[in-house]
Amino acid sequence: MSDEENKIGVLVPYITYSSGLTIKSPTRGTRNYESTMRTDTYQKISEHDHTGGGRGVQLGAGAIPNDLLSDLKIRLRNDQYLRARNALDSADINILKVNASNIIEFATPLVGSNIADNTLTDIKTRLRNNQFLRARNAADSGDVNIIKVNADNILELGSNVHITSTISLTNNTSTTLGLTLNPLKVIGASIEYSVKRVGSSTVVEAGNILLKFDGTAWEMSSESLGSAGITFSISALGVISYVTSNLAGHVSSNMYLLAMTTGV
Repeated sequence: MSDEENKIGVLVPYITYSSGLTIKSPTRGTRNYESTMRTDTYQKISEHDHTGGGRGVQLGAGAIPNDLLSDLKIRLRNDQYLRARNALDSADINILKVNASNIIEFATPLVGSNIADNTLTDIKTRLRNNQFLRARNAADSGDVNIIKVNADNILELGSNVHITSTISLTNNTSTTLGLTLNPLKVIGASIEYSVKRVGSSTVVEAGNILLKFDGTAWEMSSESLGSAGITFSISALGVISYVTSNLAGHVSSNMYLLAMTTGV
């Protein structure tokens, strides 16, 4: 059977080519083919756009010269991701898009290595209200809330806080620690301290003092004046003070405010 015959051997007036662009060609002996050639061949050639489906085979990468596509030729639709192939060449990975709110949106979080050191300033960083700044825990198994501005516009700590200071002590001195505990945000705390003579590693006095708010005023667990001569007190309003006495020479102290727990 020739190309001019159909499957049952009957002569047909036109041969249809559809390997890419679908067009027709008259067979030998066909007459009055001008109209068919105009609409089904020449017009198809003129209109083809390589979109497939009889309008020409879609162009492959080899048909586009390197470094030819510019910003004038590429524009993504709104809310549609720019994509890239994964390392196994088995799937596409979404990269970024302009979402329906006209905000640039990344499909996955940026990893730290993609952000230059010392580039995020106060101008570039602003947390949403009532959302915690977070950090990774030591086991790298979860996030720890650090701090936020809550819905009442109050600065709120998200976890226990350890405040450390080294204090030089002098004899017969009454001093505040410069820290006031807020009962609205702190439900309990403790002071842990150790006293050493200057130039010595020997601890001459150490203690741990619990602090709590009873609903009306702050209270401190009893702490007797030790041989090193330091004792602590807390006012009803939460102002922490310490008093020194009976000190023979200069003494320094490592002092810690521990387990300052914020309310919810």
